[in-house]
Amino acid sequence: MVGTGNDKISFKKALDRINRRQLDEIGTEKSREKPIKILDRKIKNLKNKKKELEKYKNLRYEIEENKKNLEKEIANLKNENDFLKEIKIISEEENLEKEKIKIKEKILEENIDKINLINNEISEMKNKNISELKSEKKINNKKNKLNKKIIIYFLIIILFNILQFFIIKNKLINYILISTIPAYLLACIIIKNKLNKKIKINNNIEKNDLINLEKINNKENEKNILEKNNKNLKNEINNLKNNLIIKINSEKEKIKNNYLNKIEKDEINILINAKNVNLELEKLQNEINDKIIKLNTLEIERKNIEPKLENLSKMEEELVNNNEKMSTLKKVNFSFELAKEILEKSYEEMKNNITPKFTNNLSKTISEITNQKYKKIAFNDEKGLIIELDNGNYVPASKLSIGTIDQLYLSLRLSMADELSKEKMPIILDEVFAYYDNDRLLNTLKYINTEFKEHQVIIFTCTNREKEILKNINIDFNLIEI
Repeated sequence: MVGTGNDKISFKKALDRINRRQLDEIGTEKSREKPIKILDRKIKNLKNKKKELEKYKNLRYEIEENKKNLEKEIANLKNENDFLKEIKIISEEENLEKEKIKIKEKILEENIDKINLINNEISEMKNKNISELKSEKKINNKKNKLNKKIIIYFLIIILFNILQFFIIKNKLINYILISTIPAYLLACIIIKNKLNKKIKINNNIEKNDLINLEKINNKENEKNILEKNNKNLKNEINNLKNNLIIKINSEKEKIKNNYLNKIEKDEINILINAKNVNLELEKLQNEINDKIIKLNTLEIERKNIEPKLENLSKMEEELVNNNEKMSTLKKVNFSFELAKEILEKSYEEMKNNITPKFTNNLSKTISEITNQKYKKIAFNDEKGLIIELDNGNYVPASKLSIGTIDQLYLSLRLSMADELSKEKMPIILDEVFAYYDNDRLLNTLKYINTEFKEHQVIIFTCTNREKEILKNINIDFNLIEI
């Protein structure tokens, strides 16, 4: 009231104004369409939406984790696949070499069969030669026996014929008996011819036997060559097998060492001992394809939740902004509450300590200025400044004349001059007396000169009234004309 000159200022009105501003700018728990309630609903709504969307955030972490695991599993499977492919190449080389060995082993088996066949042929030839030799011996024996028999029989016939000449005297019988000699010789010749034919046949057989012996020798030579070749072939096969084992094991060991940092040792041992590499490769490829499909599915899921996560990010940012607004509103609300609390405390202090003193000073001042016309002034919460009339009734200051009101507010300010500061501040009056008549002006200047001698008083005016009155009542002043 001192600062503005507004006599309608009161604690209740000030409190009502603070409450109205608080209601308009902040609101209360019951005011649904006021800022703090609207903001509170908005924050709750954002929190609910954020809670709904946060599951996608967790889902994204799960997807990323699953993707990493799948990518790792695919990489491991590809390593195993590459490992098996290299093993397959070595196995194919091994199989190729084994096929070559099998061909040599087949040749060996064929040679053995040939040797067995040659042995059989040689046995047959030898058996045949033995039987033929036995037959030849029989013929020779028979020939020798026949020769002996012919000689003996011939000697007997000759002897018989000689004897019959001496014994038998019949010439006819003698001639007949003598004719037996040619007949016997003829028979001997015929028998011998037959025997010679047999001998000739046997000679042919003997020639054939010589040929057979040559064949046997050839077969023996052939068999020896085959046996020698088989021996060499066996050595070659054994060397090939040993070299193949060394080579394959060396190659496998080299591959194994190359993959030790990529595949676990136990898995390497399982793969390297796989019986059917092609089947294992097919299984691995199918597993890789399945995991790639799963990986692509996860990527699609990740892309599908990206917009939701973007909304979550915007929502979180909006929630932060709204929380900041809520914090600001709460600070402002706290300011209002603090203002009301301070106002209430100040009001209580003023009622108990300042108001009585203030109203006494104001009453004294207005009494001096109005030349005892108004003696008592009070301050009412409902009506502001009120003045006691001669009849004892109080009227609001607003009911007085303009000149009296100006006197009243000047009194109000002057009465508070020493209360506002311990220092003697200058009093500046700028066209304060415009609505004063000369009597009011005279009384006011006297009062100021008497009560505020220790203050510097500066009067701004566009008239000469103040100068004339000050001269008339002998009050010293400095005049500065601008």
